[in-house]
Amino acid sequence: NDNLIENNVVVIGNSGTSHNDALQAANGENRLIARNNWLEWTNGRGNSNSQGFIIEDSSDWVHFYNNVVLGTSENPYQAALFKEADPGGIYYIWNNTIIAQHPKGVALNLLNCTDEEIGEIKNNIIISPGHYAILSLAAPTASKVDYNDLYTGGQYIAYINGSKTWAQYQAGGYDAHGYNLYPYYDASDEYRLTGSSTCCIDRGITLDSRFDTD
Repeated sequence: NDNLIENNVVVIGNSGTSHNDALQAANGENRLIARNNWLEWTNGRGNSNSQGFIIEDSSDWVHFYNNVVLGTSENPYQAALFKEADPGGIYYIWNNTIIAQHPKGVALNLLNCTDEEIGEIKNNIIISPGHYAILSLAAPTASKVDYNDLYTGGQYIAYINGSKTWAQYQAGGYDAHGYNLYPYYDASDEYRLTGSSTCCIDRGITLDSRFDTD
C-alpha cells in the first residue's frame, strides 16, 4: 500500500503459459500512484492471464496516469485490466495511451467494476485495431468517462451493457467531448502524437488538481 511506481520501462517478452504482467498490482493494493511508465506485453501467451497492467481488489483510491500500455499483437486479450475492487476501492484512469495491438484485443477492460469503483476515465487514447476499446459489463456513470479518443477501425467502439457503435456510445452520454478518430501517433517514436493528431492535441480537460491525492 501507499506505493508510487513511476518512470519505468517494463517489457514482457516471453511466450510461456504462466501468469506474467508488465505491472501487476493485485490482491488489495491501495492508494497506489502509477505514472509515467511504459508497460508492454510483446509475445503470445497460452492463456489470457497476462496483460500490460492489472489491478484488482483495491479498497481505497488508485491513480493511474501518464502511462503507455501496449497489449500483445499475437493474442486477443486486454492491454489494461482493472478488476473488481473491494468496498471503498475506486479507480482513476487519466492521460494514458492504451493500445490492444491484436485485432480482437480489448484495450481497457473494466472487469466486474461497479459504478462506485470507477472514479474517472478521462484524457486517454484508447485503441483496439478491430475490437472494443472499452469493455465494461457494469456501466459506469456516463459523465465519468469523457474527453477520451476511442478508435477501433470497426463498427463497435465499446461494450457497455452491450456492443455500442460510436453513435450509440455517445447517445448514452459517454465521451460527450470525446472523439472517435485515429490519433495519428508515431509508433516508432514512443507513440508521441504528431501534427496530424488534431483530435487529441489540446482536446482534453485540465486535471492537474486531481493527481496524487484523493
